[in-house]
Amino acid sequence: MQSGEILTIADLPKAGLSRWTAARKSTVIRAVMFGLISTDEAIGRYELTHDEFQEWLRSYADYGRNGLKVTHKKPWVACITLLQVTLS
Repeated sequence: MQSGEILTIADLPKAGLSRWTAARKSTVIRAVMFGLISTDEAIGRYELTHDEFQEWLRSYADYGRNGLKVTHKKPWVACITLLQVTLS
């Protein structure tokens, strides 16, 4: 989707995905945030656990779309953990 376009049901990823990209995750998150679908609908449609979806939301809130990238998440988590250990 281009910036400024209106998100519609047609823009949502297809149900039954086996590979989630950061772009697909952020589309689902934005659909829930803006009321296009409910959290329960997203969890059911995409066969997610409540905890998994909440982790997506936390990552998106903390780091934006980059936080949803699996390859980038681990170094950030390691860095944050190191900072927490160092500061405590």
